[in-house]
Amino acid sequence: MATRLHPLKGYPFLLDVQVEYTVSHQAGLTVTTTATNLGDGPCPYGAGQHPYLSPGTGLIDECTLQCRPPP
Repeated sequence: MATRLHPLKGYPFLLDVQVEYTVSHQAGLTVTTTATNLGDGPCPYGAGQHPYLSPGTGLIDECTLQCRPPP
């Protein structure tokens, strides 16, 4: 998924951000974030991930995660 952060008061920088989630038997869940400064000068930036999968209204023990290959 991706978004473009446009300059705003308090964070006057132009930044493209992409986040990719992959799941595999070997590595489990992997989150990769890529940020590209589109401005003319330095752009302060920091990121961290806290993946959260919600089981909805049931218990997590009753859930099965199904993954499909990309189209």
